[in-house]
Amino acid sequence: MQLNRVVQNSVSLMERTFPKMIEIETILAKNLREVNADASQIGQVLMNLCINAKEAMHQGGRLTIETKNTLLDDEYCQLHLGAKPGPHVIVEITDTGGGMNKQTMERMFEPFFTTKGWDFKKGTGLGLSIARGIIEQHGGWIAYESEPGHGTIFRVYLQVIQDSPVVSTAENVSGPEKILLVDDEDYVRDLGKRILERAGFSVVTASNGKEAIEIYQEEQSNVRLVVLDLIMRQMGGERCLEELVKINPLVKVVISSGHSLGALERDRLASSAKGFVNKPYRMKQFVEVVKGVLTSE
Repeated sequence: MQLNRVVQNSVSLMERTFPKMIEIETILAKNLREVNADASQIGQVLMNLCINAKEAMHQGGRLTIETKNTLLDDEYCQLHLGAKPGPHVIVEITDTGGGMNKQTMERMFEPFFTTKGWDFKKGTGLGLSIARGIIEQHGGWIAYESEPGHGTIFRVYLQVIQDSPVVSTAENVSGPEKILLVDDEDYVRDLGKRILERAGFSVVTASNGKEAIEIYQEEQSNVRLVVLDLIMRQMGGERCLEELVKINPLVKVVISSGHSLGALERDRLASSAKGFVNKPYRMKQFVEVVKGVLTSE
């Protein structure tokens, strides 16, 4: 997942529900690496931390949410329990509230610990405990700084996907051209769409060969490339490829498959398909193959 997107969704909810006297500021890294995480759970962590920040600013203040890439070395990890060396992304949540004393910081992650008294309308004391549990289940950790009268900073660390490229928004592909992604498995189609959109492409999807043909007939002038699953129900990839070539002999097609193609199969497809990508998709390989075909003559 892309952490910036989760932050934006969370902030959109906060802007509708937090008091107007709290100013919300976001500073999102444009080249943020991707992480392997559950977006809904990470969203819950962000909301829990931000609600804590809101409640620390009774008279109003500023809540700042920042994302960034970082590389942790062995020396840092030796000084921070739970930290692991390597590339990470950080989401940093800073408030201008009253801060916490040492005694509160020592207990704040304990289940049911609360500074609000035993009034469950004001909170159960589970927010920080749940947040830490979710992040640790994802192989990350939460660091923090606070001082009475000087606010609080929480930093959530998550390991990046090792082969995920840094894709700057400056490198995004512009214009109305689209990639048609065809696959009959919903989760594969969704993953492929997110990878291509992350790389800056506009994507339209089809769940079978028949639907792909209909879309291509309507949008041929805008579709620059077709990513086509080889084995599908209703109309398979080979049959769909034949029909696409009939519509446009110059169509650019990348075949995707979960199994390696034999020599005969590759030879049979080579005259029409311009490239091949393995499933499950690996972001770096997928993007490189698509860009290579698009820039070829």
